[in-house]
Amino acid sequence: MIFDLFCPVYNEEYMLPFMVEHYRRCLNGHTINFNIYDNGSMDKTIEIVKELGCNVGYFYTDSKVNDLLLMNFKNNVWKDSKADYVIIIDCDEFIEIVPNKLINCTIVKSEGYDMLGYGIYTPLDIKNGIRHTPEDKTCVFSPKDITDINYEVGAHTCNPIGNIIYLNEPFKLFHMKAHSLVYMQNKFKESQDRLSQINKDRKWGIQYSMTSQEIEEFHNNRYNQRQIVR
Repeated sequence: MIFDLFCPVYNEEYMLPFMVEHYRRCLNGHTINFNIYDNGSMDKTIEIVKELGCNVGYFYTDSKVNDLLLMNFKNNVWKDSKADYVIIIDCDEFIEIVPNKLINCTIVKSEGYDMLGYGIYTPLDIKNGIRHTPEDKTCVFSPKDITDINYEVGAHTCNPIGNIIYLNEPFKLFHMKAHSLVYMQNKFKESQDRLSQINKDRKWGIQYSMTSQEIEEFHNNRYNQRQIVR
């Protein structure tokens, strides 16, 4: 099978290699094309994208977190794909795709888990997390059968149109933003500093306003509830 993966990024020099390796492992024996769209990164993201053999594209929001533009991007970027399946993700979203389960379906719901740690394990190795239903997403589908995915802001809900045949069991989606407390604190601060005016006006991304101490308390509370999920 052929898979086209589409992923917008900003300053993801750390997470990118792990994300690419995860999907190459899951889809070993199949063809996967990585299409990475940079949003004005200030680190070595583009250099690493090229080193990893991924396709480089650009997603312009004046380097701001603009969830309206991001929604439109995810709703349309895949529409010229000729692949058997497309994967629409953020860089810290690792879906446990099992290719041979896709044969009789056109779209897959993914079950979200927040992976929790302190940076002792890499995103490829961390096993502990907590079920988090707000992280559920529909990220894998056939572009030959789905004519519109119709994501809403955040892409956690959608209204797909086309020949819709859901897989009878969800794939697990491991969300890696909290795999390290320091990583989580840094990414929240970075996103807070980049919030667009439309996000502020509509209170999208309000979670990024948490202080480092609030993030630590939130992280520790969830960390104490973690279980082996992977």
